[in-house]
Amino acid sequence: MSESKKWLQKAGYRGPNAVRNFHATQFVLGMGLLCVGLIYVMITNATHEVPMSSTNSLMAVLLPGVAGYYAPKRWVNQRVKARTAEIQNGFPDALDMLLVCVEAGQSLDQGIIRVAKELTSSYPSMSEEFEIVAHEIKAGKDKSTVLRAFGERTGVPDVVSFVTVMIQSQQFGTSIAEALRLYAADMRDKRVMRAEEAANKIPTKMTLGTMAFTVPPLLIILVGPSVHDMLENFKAMGM
Repeated sequence: MSESKKWLQKAGYRGPNAVRNFHATQFVLGMGLLCVGLIYVMITNATHEVPMSSTNSLMAVLLPGVAGYYAPKRWVNQRVKARTAEIQNGFPDALDMLLVCVEAGQSLDQGIIRVAKELTSSYPSMSEEFEIVAHEIKAGKDKSTVLRAFGERTGVPDVVSFVTVMIQSQQFGTSIAEALRLYAADMRDKRVMRAEEAANKIPTKMTLGTMAFTVPPLLIILVGPSVHDMLENFKAMGM
């Protein structure tokens, strides 16, 4: 599988023509906005007495084309970032649900199907990934191969580690429920640590905002009258 296809899969675009459509969108937007910039330069030069300089004309033509060419890439990168964050946040809940299903007597395959249904509204990306895993297992693919593909598609380190734990548990014949219990507890601890890290960053961000929006007005209020009086005195002395 090509790197472009893996990249688009992480953004949720899994169609057979996803890579082709992406490059076609880049080409169409780039050439379209390039033509728009060219038309703008032509109209501007025709309606104004002083034509645009060659540098400004070149920039007006090229900049829209470059923006149109790189806009789809930025869009996909934003999708990958948002989807990765959603999967990372929803993975601990998915593991807890999967652990409940396995401890209730269901197999791992049945638990994955149930978790996919339960997460549809809260974490649709996570639900979609579990549905793909369930369908591939039903289709008869090797479970280890399906799980490895699951980790590659998401690109989340926690999911990759989970896949490794499940494969090792299957190969060595250890209890899947016990492995899930330990790993789910570890994922909950990691989520708490991420929340604490985000909370610890808030005072720094608030300090920067406070300095940017509070200190300048305060200086104007405190120093402004003195500066005004000094300017008036200088004017009086000059007269």
